Amino acid sequence: MLRVLSACLLLVPAALSAQQAAKPAIARIVVLPLQRVVTAGDTLRLRAEARDAEGNLVPDVTFRWAQTGARFEGTVSPDGLVTSGSTGVLPAAVVAVLPGQQPTVERFEIRMVPGPAASIALSPAVTRLVPGQRIRLNADVRSASGDVRDDRVTWVTSNAAVLRVSEVGLVSAVAAGRARLTARVGEVTQALDVQVVASTVASFSVEPGVTDARTGDVIRFTAIARDAQGRDIAGVTPVWSF
Repeated sequence: MLRVLSACLLLVPAALSAQQAAKPAIARIVVLPLQRVVTAGDTLRLRAEARDAEGNLVPDVTFRWAQTGARFEGTVSPDGLVTSGSTGVLPAAVVAVLPGQQPTVERFEIRMVPGPAASIALSPAVTRLVPGQRIRLNADVRSASGDVRDDRVTWVTSNAAVLRVSEVGLVSAVAAGRARLTARVGEVTQALDVQVVASTVASFSVEPGVTDARTGDVIRFTAIARDAQGRDIAGVTPVWSF
């Protein structure tokens, strides 16, 4: 009886070694979710699966997470919780550990994107135009935390007989009158009230006309529009180019 028990005990380590040798090797790590996008200020829980060469799930694997750069964009905890700090790209890595095998490393990136649109700022702050004048408006769309967004802006005019506006914000003054221009992104809007004055620009000048400047100097130019009688047309918005 003792001989049989001793033989069985000798077979146990051999059986364990055979089981360890039979464990499939990790061929790749699948990081989930596959689309790793986090809204700035939000969190995301990462998960991982270890797969063998045939694509089968490898059991008993321990995963450890870490970020590999971009400390300002966010953090990654050892258990895979991503906390976004600001917009940008956060590089990270996960290590798969399986007893008896070399650790396997998978590197990946997490995109930090702005929150939903919360405000629109229009520039230039147009108040008056003259018939025939055209000006391009810019819409700066931002989230509640101030992050810049790239939403497509919808433009609307309240009176197309006075002001027309294209889908890219190009405003054309048609005739004298008043109209409201509205920029919209989802439920967020920003309006601009504009008057088209009846005066026709007969002459135009820029002051100062001639100036000397040194590197680093700042010079403020003023555009002056006048009608046929030489009177200033006050408040019109010029279009500058360089």
